[in-house]
Amino acid sequence: MDELVASDNWEEPVIPDLPDDVALECLFRVPHSCLAAMRAVSRRWRKLVGGPDFSEERKLRGTADGFACLVQQHAAPAAGTLAEAARTGRKSAASGRGPPVYGITLFDPRRGSWERLQYPDGHQGGLPLFCQCVSVAGKLVILGGWDCVTWEATRGVSVYDFRTRRWSKGKDMPGPARSFFAAAVAERTTSGGVGGSGGRGLVFVAGGHDENKNALRTGAVYDVGRDEWEELGEAMEEERDECEGLMVGKEFWVVSGYGTEGQGRFKESAEAFDTETGRWRRVDGAWAGGACPRSLCLGVADGDGGNSRVVSVDADGSNGAVKMGRCVVGMAGNWALVTGTAHEGAPVGCCLVDVGKNGGAWTRVEMPPDFSGFVQSGCFVEI
Repeated sequence: MDELVASDNWEEPVIPDLPDDVALECLFRVPHSCLAAMRAVSRRWRKLVGGPDFSEERKLRGTADGFACLVQQHAAPAAGTLAEAARTGRKSAASGRGPPVYGITLFDPRRGSWERLQYPDGHQGGLPLFCQCVSVAGKLVILGGWDCVTWEATRGVSVYDFRTRRWSKGKDMPGPARSFFAAAVAERTTSGGVGGSGGRGLVFVAGGHDENKNALRTGAVYDVGRDEWEELGEAMEEERDECEGLMVGKEFWVVSGYGTEGQGRFKESAEAFDTETGRWRRVDGAWAGGACPRSLCLGVADGDGGNSRVVSVDADGSNGAVKMGRCVVGMAGNWALVTGTAHEGAPVGCCLVDVGKNGGAWTRVEMPPDFSGFVQSGCFVEI
């Protein structure tokens, strides 16, 4: 903390009549919802709160706010189904049919509070359908998806800064407008690695399919701080559509998926990209073949014979409450948030699971009526 105080080179105290170390301890404990207001107090507070070291100190002291960020349905379609709309490729004005509207919901398990973020600029009708949602360096990044009106795949990027509580438009993803791709984040990279020289806040994407439903092998990395994309020079060994992304140490894992000619036949393998060397390696037996991995993966553990296996959550412990349409978000420690339904058409349920316990310890979470829509995907945010 002494380095944090010394680095800003200000003569006046952080808070008048308080030693700086005591004043900073007070600031570290302010809820994330007040950070934007804190930045307006003084130029020194603005510099302190806006810097990455402030966030790191909050995490080290256990005073950071940790919550689930969910891409959640806010309004049901007037009529018809999502599948019907996808077949027609556009909203039908005559029938009044349209897609469900999705936005960002924040759930704080410590306070039991639910909050809804405003839509990004240019997306007042809702987030793109099937967009990817990741969090890194105190920011939320929304990638790709299908335009709510035209149903066309987009390459768009929107970035939400929790310190300023504002959205900004990021640079579009390079290459084709990909859908159902893998995404994962790296908080830090080593000097000389992929994505720059020791920067903070990288988003890796790979796989999915293009506008013509061709599964992809290519990938790219986004530097959030510099708002710059770089294509991964080497492609994966196999096409992987509807895959899932994980960051495992220095490796970006692309889990399962299927090729253009193998629609729906999910692979048991994964491919891992070394962010230092820029090379891919194949991981056989990493996933239970036949099951879609999207929004279900928590991490990687050693399996039988020392082979690495992707870890998910066994829904049996919920007594069937979240059996269908599950979305799993890894939280702090050994906890995970799981949403889903008992059967098609049933209300959405929500549970917190201690995955560190044998078989998992499940706790039901009450969802307020305004926050009870279907959850498409999510990520963990720590501010």
